[in-house]
Amino acid sequence: MTPFLRKIFHEQRIAQDPSSILQVAGPIVGGLLSQDAANSAGDAQLQAAQQGAQATLQAQREANDLQKYMYDTSRKDSLPFLNNGTAASNRLSYLLGLSPNSSGSQSAFTPITADALANTTGAWTPNSTLYANSPEYKQAWDTFIKNHAAQYGVNPNSALGSDASQLVGQLQQYGFNLDNYNAAQTQKSQADAAAAQKAAQADPAYGSLLGKFDQNAINNDIVYQKTYQTALDQGQNALSRMAAANGNLYSGAAAKALQDRAAQTANTYLGDAYNRFTSDQTNQYNRLAGLAGAGQTAANTLSSAGSNYANAGTSTALSTGNALSNLYTGAGNSRAASSIAGGNALSGGLNSISNYYQTQNLLSQLGGMKNTGTPTIFGNSDLNQSLSGFNFTGFK
Repeated sequence: MTPFLRKIFHEQRIAQDPSSILQVAGPIVGGLLSQDAANSAGDAQLQAAQQGAQATLQAQREANDLQKYMYDTSRKDSLPFLNNGTAASNRLSYLLGLSPNSSGSQSAFTPITADALANTTGAWTPNSTLYANSPEYKQAWDTFIKNHAAQYGVNPNSALGSDASQLVGQLQQYGFNLDNYNAAQTQKSQADAAAAQKAAQADPAYGSLLGKFDQNAINNDIVYQKTYQTALDQGQNALSRMAAANGNLYSGAAAKALQDRAAQTANTYLGDAYNRFTSDQTNQYNRLAGLAGAGQTAANTLSSAGSNYANAGTSTALSTGNALSNLYTGAGNSRAASSIAGGNALSGGLNSISNYYQTQNLLSQLGGMKNTGTPTIFGNSDLNQSLSGFNFTGFK
């Protein structure tokens, strides 16, 4: 029982008239119960909001996992076409004389910057390419990490105050000079490019798709070489036998017939050789271009899948954020409404006591009794005096 109720129940009039307990304590108890019920409802609403938030977050994680699975699957399915397309595009560039390296693996060296020496976000990690390909960098990095841990007790970590701007000097101290590395790699790249260009120039295939139909093309045409001379010889022998049979083997007419036959044969077989030449070039180009186009389609598919993955992730995150916001806003509103309802219920109970007090005084006056000093449910003291100094913080 609260101090307020004990004060009421121990007053003289209450003791003399037990029925007054119901009239006085009933509204208070009812108000307290209503307030407690409102608080319980608010707690239940908050718990429901928290459970809903957990379910929403779990749904987001599952949605993200599904989106990642679809992206990874799409990438895996498209990768062979992308690789084939890349290889075909490199070969096509070589045959068109655009790049001396048909594999496409060689490119101009891009100097390493100081910022790229390591990943310094949080705990530092080495540049994976340098660490794998440069023995000097690997040795310098390992020594730097070992000495740093020995001196400070931890590996370098930007979150702990490690200064990335000092890394160039620190690695140089342990044997890796960034400027020397860049200079050496640039020189090597230029030398490799020159060697590749020289080798390509000696390769008949390099730039062959832009080559012209010339004597080299004729010499390389096996069909022409195997058939033209035979056809020419057979035709001339036939004409010679006919001229001899007619008795004019050495006549001008016979000579002209042989000349015309030779020109006709040459035109026919050279025309066929030219058609084969252009057909071969067109076939090579179309086949490589088709594969390159398939690779481009695969690249577009991967790009689209990546964009869809990112957009879906952003959309899911925004939807989840909005859902959580609505859940907690609803819980807050419900909690506030519960507090207001509980306060109103308790206030109503206290107002009922005040109304009862005023009614009792009015009845006493109508009965001819004086108000001053007349015992009431609060004794001989005024209500305000009875309630003065009372601390209401005991209520929920």
